[in-house]
Amino acid sequence: MKPTRILTWHIILLVSFALIIARLGEISNSLILFYLFAKLSFTDTGYFTNNLSLEFIDQFLSISILILCTAIVILKRNKWKMLSNKVGLPLSLAIVFVLIITYGAIVAPFNPSLQFNLSIAKNLPPVSVKTLVTNSGSNSKHSNPIAEFAEFKKTVMREVVDDDYYLIDAGGAAQQLANGTSRKQNNQYSKICFLLGTDEYGRDVFSRLIYATRLSVFIGIGAVIVTLIFGVLLGFLAGYYSRSAGKILNSFTDMFLAFPAIFLVILFLSLYGNSLFNVIFVIGFASWMSLFKIVRGEVISIKSKNFIITSQQLGMNKLAILRKEIIPFLMPSITVNVIFQFANIIIAESSLSFLGLTGNHVYPTLGQMVQEGQFYIKHAWWILLFPSVTIVLILFLANKVARKLQLKFSGHKFFN
Repeated sequence: MKPTRILTWHIILLVSFALIIARLGEISNSLILFYLFAKLSFTDTGYFTNNLSLEFIDQFLSISILILCTAIVILKRNKWKMLSNKVGLPLSLAIVFVLIITYGAIVAPFNPSLQFNLSIAKNLPPVSVKTLVTNSGSNSKHSNPIAEFAEFKKTVMREVVDDDYYLIDAGGAAQQLANGTSRKQNNQYSKICFLLGTDEYGRDVFSRLIYATRLSVFIGIGAVIVTLIFGVLLGFLAGYYSRSAGKILNSFTDMFLAFPAIFLVILFLSLYGNSLFNVIFVIGFASWMSLFKIVRGEVISIKSKNFIITSQQLGMNKLAILRKEIIPFLMPSITVNVIFQFANIIIAESSLSFLGLTGNHVYPTLGQMVQEGQFYIKHAWWILLFPSVTIVLILFLANKVARKLQLKFSGHKFFN
C-alpha cells in the first residue's frame, strides 16, 4: 500500500477549513457587518468615505480571500498543476505561514491594539485562561440603521479600550453582584485563552504577532519589488551597453557596495521622514546591488546569442528584448536571488524597527515587538521570545525555499 502523498491543495484546504470552523461566528458577523455597510453606503455616499478604515478593509479582504481561495482550490485542485505538487515539510510550513499571514485578520482572536483591564491582563504568561465579560447592552433593536451599524461594528471590531469587554478573575462576577456594581445590561461570560500571553498593556501577544508578521512581510515584499526594479533595469543597461553606460553603472554600484547601507538608510529617513512608503523604498534601494551584478553578468554572456541577435534584426526595441527574451532566461537566477534578498530585508527591517527608525505605524512590526520586550525579559520573557522566534522562522523558510529552488533550477529533484 502506497503512503498517502501530501499535496499543495491538501495543506491549503486543511488550514482554510480549520479556520472557517474555528472562526465561524466572527466570519458570519463580519459578513452581516459588510452588508450593513454596503446598504448604508448606497443610500449615503458620504457615509462610505467617512467610515471606511484600514481595519475595516483588512477584515473585508481577509474574509473575501479566505472564501475565494477555498472555492478556487476546491474547483481547480485537479486542473492546476501547482495545486497537485507533492510537498515536503519546508514547503508545507511555508504554505501554512503564507496562509496565516493572508488570513491574518481572521486568525488573530483580538484587535492587536485592544487593551484589556491592566489589573488582570498585564503580563499574563502563555496559555493563561481568564473569564471574559461581554456587555451586550440592550436587546431592543435600533430603528436607526446608522446606530445599528455602529453598535454591530463595535461588537465585531473592538475598540482599543472597551468598557463593555473586560476580564475578571475567578469569583469576580459574584463579587460584582455582592457590591452592587453589576450593570443592568445583559452580561455574557466566557472563558478565553491567551495562547502566547499578554504584554505590559494587557494586549494579546498572539494577535499582535500575527499583525506584526504581516506588516514586516509586507515591507519585505515592497522592498524586494524596489530591489527588483532597480537591479534588473540597471543590470540590463549595464550589461547591454557594457562599453559605455555599463562601466559608469558598474562603478556607481561599486561605490554603493563600499558605502555602509545603514548610513544611507538613516540619512534618508532623517531627511524625508519614516513613513511606511519611505521605509520600503530606502530598504529596497539599499539592497539592489547584488541583483545588479547577477543581471549584468548574465546579460553580457547572452547578448551575443543567436536569439538575441535575431530579435534585434526583427526590429524589437530594448525593453521588448528585456521583457520577452532576457528576463525569461534570467528568471531562475533572479528568483533565487530575490528570495535570499527577502530574508536579508527582513533582518534589515527588524534591525531598523528595533532602533526605532521606522516610526510608529497602525500595526506593530516584529522588530518593534522585540524592542518592547527587551525591558521585560526577566518578568515576561514571552514578549521578547515569540517575535524573535518568528523572525528566525521567516529566515529559515526563505532560505530553505531558495535552496530548494536552486536545486530545481540546477536539474535536481525538487522537494525530495
